[in-house]
Formats: sequence, C-alpha cells, structure tokens
Amino acid sequence: MATRLCSNCRQVMHGATKKNPCTVNPPDPYTESVCRLLWKAFVSDEKNLSEIEKENPGIHIRRSGLCMELSESMVKFSIQSAGDKTCRKAKKGDLFSDIEGQQEVKSITAIDSPTSFGPTQPWDVIYFLDASEWRNDDFTIWRIPLANTHDFWKTLPVSKKQTKGEFSEAGKRPRPIWSKAIKPLLDERFPDMMKEPFYKGDFEGIFTAKAPVAQPLA
Repeated sequence: MATRLCSNCRQVMHGATKKNPCTVNPPDPYTESVCRLLWKAFVSDEKNLSEIEKENPGIHIRRSGLCMELSESMVKFSIQSAGDKTCRKAKKGDLFSDIEGQQEVKSITAIDSPTSFGPTQPWDVIYFLDASEWRNDDFTIWRIPLANTHDFWKTLPVSKKQTKGEFSEAGKRPRPIWSKAIKPLLDERFPDMMKEPFYKGDFEGIFTAKAPVAQPLA
C-alpha cells in the first residue's frame, strides 16, 4: 500500500484536516540547482534567438525577460546569503520571510523596460532586480522597505495625469519604468535608503555574497 503524503508539507500524512490544516512550511522546490538550471536555460534561449536573427536579416524577436521563477529565486538566495534563512517561496505572492513578511519581486532585463503592478498587490518589502547588464554577468538588487500602502506608491506618477494609486483604484495595472519613474524618485526622497544596492555582482555571487545590513521597515 502506497504511503500517503500531506498535500502541504509533502511529509508522511499526519492527520491534518480542513479544520486543522497542516502548518508546516513545505519544502521549497526552487533550490540552488534549479535556479542555476533556469539561468542556463535563459542564456541558451537568448543565444538561440540571437542566432536566428543573425541568420534571417530583417527580423526582430521580442524578448520576454527573466521568468518569474528565476528572478524570484535569485532575489531569494541573495536574501538568504545576507542572513535571512527564513526567506522562501510564498504560498501566495512571491516570497515570504518570518523577519520581513511578504516580499515582492520585480525584475527588468532592459534599462527602459516597464514593470507591472497588480491593482491589489500587497507587500511589506519590495525588491527590484536590475538585470539590464546580464550579458556582462552583472546584476543589481535594490531593497525598498516601503509597503504597498506607503504614500510613495500611492502618489507615484505612472502617466502624465494619473498616479499608481489612481490606477489601482480603477482596477488597472500601472506599468511605470524603473529607471525613469521609480528609481529617480526614490533617489530624491530616500537618499539614505538608496545609497547602495542590496546586492551588486555576478550571478554566482547571489548564493554567497553578504549584502549590506538591511534598513528597518518604513
């Protein structure tokens, strides 16, 4: 007879029910090896697409950027390397930490590419992964300890006439550009917070590098 496993923690069934659900944190399937495999797949796909473009003059293939699983894993391991071993894949949302709470992850692979926000997206801390220099194996991660309810996000201009808060109230997804709309305003309003990135280095460094001491939540 096959051994029954708990649907949550994947351990041997231990009597959990709907009224008394399992509260054990399930194992995170996105391991370091999986993260490396996702990175290799991304680089390989980019190489193949570039070859197709070279062999077929006149065509341009739109790139999709880092997949969510890769960008979240990269940020997760940089946080763990900084000392927060409780950071893990969240049951809802991106990442979760017993120390920081809900952690949102955004990433870009082009300096002028926009980032998208869900109208009701909650977070306690948000991390921006700037992978615009990925071809040079150079990554920058910014830690922004401003919850989604902070006035900064509500008043963030996302168009000539509307703010992120107004977009969200209308049920729309604002798409501000990190390098033009978000970071310059953060630099201006929170210079101490933006003095240095949470992480800057190559891909392999995210597994071992010690990031700066995190600022307290605002």
